[in-house]
Amino acid sequence: MGLYPHEHGAVAHNDPNDGEALALPKQYDGSLTLPAFLGQAGFDTYLGAGFINPFLALQGWFETHRVYGDADAETIITDYQDWRTSRERTYAYLQLSGLHAPIEPPAEYARKNGVDGSLDGLSSLEKYANNFEEAPSDWREQRLSLYQVALEYIEDILQKIISDLMNDTLLIVIGDHGEGCGNTTSWINSSLILGRSTALDTGKLHMIARVPAAIRHPNRDLNASERGCLSGRDLPKTVSSGLGIEDSSFGGMSWFEAILLC
Repeated sequence: MGLYPHEHGAVAHNDPNDGEALALPKQYDGSLTLPAFLGQAGFDTYLGAGFINPFLALQGWFETHRVYGDADAETIITDYQDWRTSRERTYAYLQLSGLHAPIEPPAEYARKNGVDGSLDGLSSLEKYANNFEEAPSDWREQRLSLYQVALEYIEDILQKIISDLMNDTLLIVIGDHGEGCGNTTSWINSSLILGRSTALDTGKLHMIARVPAAIRHPNRDLNASERGCLSGRDLPKTVSSGLGIEDSSFGGMSWFEAILLC
C-alpha cells in the first residue's frame, strides 16, 4: 500500500480493558495491498512470521499464511523453501524473530561468544525497561553481545538460502526497528509502538527508526550511488518496479530510481 502506520491506521493500540496491554492491530481494509496486487498478477504469495502479534492481523493478505510462536529462523526458512519448491512465480514475506525478544540464539552461538546467559532477564524485552539504572554493571554490554550473537545466527541461516536465490529472485533484507537497549524504552512505548506522531518530533528517531536495508536484483542495478533516505513505505513500489509490474497507486518511491539525500 505504501503508507505509514499513522496513515493506514493498522497499528498496535491500547486494549480498552487494560490500559497497559497492546491489542491486536486492526485488519487493514483500505487500498490494494502488495501481496493482493501480486496475486492478481499471477504470483503465489506466502507469509512466514516468527511470532504471532501483529502478524495475525495480516490474515487473508497472503494465499499461504504461517504464523509461529517464537520460531527460530531455520524453521521459518526451511518451511518457506518447501513451499517454494515447484512454484515458478512467488512473492514471500519472511519475518525472522531472532533479534526480537525473547532473544534466544542457539546455545553454541552464545557459548562461542562468551555471553553470560546467567544474567537475569537478559533475553527479555521488559527487564530493566523502566529502571535501567538498577541493572548490573555489565548487563547492557552483555545484552548488546547477545544481539550480536543472534545476528550471527540469522546471517548463517540466510547464507544457506541466498545462493539458491541469486539468479532469479529480487531479495530485500530489512529490519523493522532498532532498540535503545533499555535507555529509551519509555519513549518507545509512548511513541513508536502506539503509533503516536511524537515519534517524528524527537532526536531519538534515528536510533530507533533508521535500520539497515539491503537489496539485490538478479539483473538490475540499484540506482543508489549516494546514500539517501530509504523508508519502509517504499517497499511496495520497489518490489513491483523490480518485477516490472509497477502500479502508480502505491505511495513512496522505487529504490531503483534516484534516491533523495537526507
